[in-house]
Amino acid sequence: MRSHAATLSGAIPCADSIDDDSHVNEMGVQCCRRNASAVPCRQQKRNGTVSAGRASAKRENLEALFVIIRSAHTCRVIPTNVACKNSLGTTEFPETRHSNIRRFQNDFLFRQPTHLRLKFSHDLARRILRSPIVWRTTGGGCMNAFASRHAIIIGGGASGVLLAYQLLQRSTPDFRITLIEKRPEIGRGLAYHTGNPEHVLNVRVANMSALPDDPDHFWRWLTSREGVPPPCPDPYCFVPRHIYGDYIASLLMMSKGRSLHRLSIVQGTCVDVSDERSEVVVTLDDGRCYVGDIAVLATGHDIRSCSLGYVDPWLPPSAAGVDPEATVLILGTGLTMVDYIQSLVHDGHRGPIVAMSRRGLLTKPHRRVDPIRIQETEVPFGAGISRLLRWLRGRVDAHVAGGGDWRSVIDGLRPYTQRLWRELPPASKRRFLEHARAWWDVHRHRMAPEVEERITHALYDGRLTLEAAKVAGIEPNEFGARVRYRRRGQSEILSMQVGAIVDCTGIVKDPLASANPAVRSLFDRGLARVDPLHIGIETSADCAIVNYGGVPSRRLFAVGPITRAAFWEIIAIPDIRNQCAELAAKLAHVSEASLADLIAERPS
Repeated sequence: MRSHAATLSGAIPCADSIDDDSHVNEMGVQCCRRNASAVPCRQQKRNGTVSAGRASAKRENLEALFVIIRSAHTCRVIPTNVACKNSLGTTEFPETRHSNIRRFQNDFLFRQPTHLRLKFSHDLARRILRSPIVWRTTGGGCMNAFASRHAIIIGGGASGVLLAYQLLQRSTPDFRITLIEKRPEIGRGLAYHTGNPEHVLNVRVANMSALPDDPDHFWRWLTSREGVPPPCPDPYCFVPRHIYGDYIASLLMMSKGRSLHRLSIVQGTCVDVSDERSEVVVTLDDGRCYVGDIAVLATGHDIRSCSLGYVDPWLPPSAAGVDPEATVLILGTGLTMVDYIQSLVHDGHRGPIVAMSRRGLLTKPHRRVDPIRIQETEVPFGAGISRLLRWLRGRVDAHVAGGGDWRSVIDGLRPYTQRLWRELPPASKRRFLEHARAWWDVHRHRMAPEVEERITHALYDGRLTLEAAKVAGIEPNEFGARVRYRRRGQSEILSMQVGAIVDCTGIVKDPLASANPAVRSLFDRGLARVDPLHIGIETSADCAIVNYGGVPSRRLFAVGPITRAAFWEIIAIPDIRNQCAELAAKLAHVSEASLADLIAERPS
């Protein structure tokens, strides 16, 4: 038998005697050579969990802090100054600096699972709270760090990865980041998970760098991949979206080499976000929860649930069981419809395709033109929508009359679109959404030239028909459904028999209809509210989420398409990359005084 004295900075301190059947590894961690059923440091296994032995629990001046991690083969005791690996092999090493011991003991410790309920003496707690602490359990429960600088990003698609990358580049070495993504792969999200090579970017390579201060970054990445030839001869091209997903994921792979200990990547679905005044708690669907100082919602586009009898537009038609000979009705004529038509053609669909929307507008194609330079002083900021549109039409007409292309004017306005939206009067915003949004979308968000060629070919050979109409009723039958509809400007009700109906009307327009549990939890707790136009959650100009009472949060933020109420043009990478860089600069340079203010808010 051996006895070890406890120190917070030295080798593992054990509160009780240690059997000879144990050893101290190279990190100073006391390890048992037994299997998972072994009991380390005379801790007892009761009711399927491990808790402190009665003798240790009763010791008023416990001379050790340890966390027991159950794994498939070993029981390990992790010292407070040693980081540990999560299930993905990423080091997690959050810190704690908090002076309110009573809150720490009563409110935090005893909310932990049974196997993490360690009894502390008052003196030891004081010592612990001045040192880093790692809490881990593979069987569920809070992963707590009380990190003085710990950001949790909910969503590992493009928005979340861009923010994580910027934080890793800009923040100090004590800033920890946890990235939570429900899919097995990061960086893809809804937009870049497709495996169809015909689903290409809607923006040319030259404009798709993930780094706002390095516009050629994506092009250099494309042309420097070992053993992979460039997909096009110059940056004016539109590459498959799955390639861009690879690029986004590679950003963190490059960062992890330099900042491995600062980044944790967690696979899981966030179901709850709470603000505990001096910390945020993020809970996953399997019961795990993570505690940090800041949480950022980066969940991307919130797609609508597929209605009963409708085909999921995000599944390949062959996987969804679409009859290749049947008539397919697509609701919506935007870019989602364009993608689905290419999926149908890719899967060998031979039946008629009907695409229907209220106006029947088809997305315009890109052309090889450069944006014109528009001076900030020329733009009528703060004007009503009627005056603004007259000004824009005048600029377009003048440029076209001089032999230019209308696209150059629309692209030249891009640096000012967010400010234009922000300063647009509320009544004008409402009028724009009701009357002009569809026209703006088809001119602003365009398709690649090669995609235009495929769609045009399908229109000319009769496989695709565009209808400006509105559905009046759907009657399911054994062959699919009979759809009644009314063409725009007419009163007569027509009908057609279809084998499948695909809803490509796009994302959820009203966040209150969201099925995303993380978003729902923010609404339920009063931590977020919908903007007056019901197009997104309300955020401040610096991306802080506004609560039910109208107060911007100091710990909850959002980036990407979910912030469109405040920024409007925030669905494309060129806009999102700037937003993430600005927010990262803000979060990474929080002053020590601000951190102290946050800590002081914790109630006693």
